[in-house]
Amino acid sequence: MILERKYQIKMNHKKIRRIMHEYGLKIKVRKRNPYKIMAKKTQEHSIHPNLLNRNFETTKPFEKCSTDITYLYFWESQRAYLIATRDLASGEIISYEAHLKILEWIL
Repeated sequence: MILERKYQIKMNHKKIRRIMHEYGLKIKVRKRNPYKIMAKKTQEHSIHPNLLNRNFETTKPFEKCSTDITYLYFWESQRAYLIATRDLASGEIISYEAHLKILEWIL
């Protein structure tokens, strides 16, 4: 791309690979974003209408609840997920679960 734009040189990608191999050049491959992959997997079947319309105030218990996922890091690179469900009327935590893989809870 740069060869073509800057220097007006058109070259086949196979030739570029061969030259790179001859000189021992390697490229740095970009890693996939794990959050994007997780969002795609979990959002495929979970699009729901917005019933609350940002109206979070209520007086009846268990009428409106909210959830939160917290990432807990431990040791060097280990991560756990804490999923909590809260009643919006009283502010109490109704339930919570901890998992090492987020897909265990969602699926």
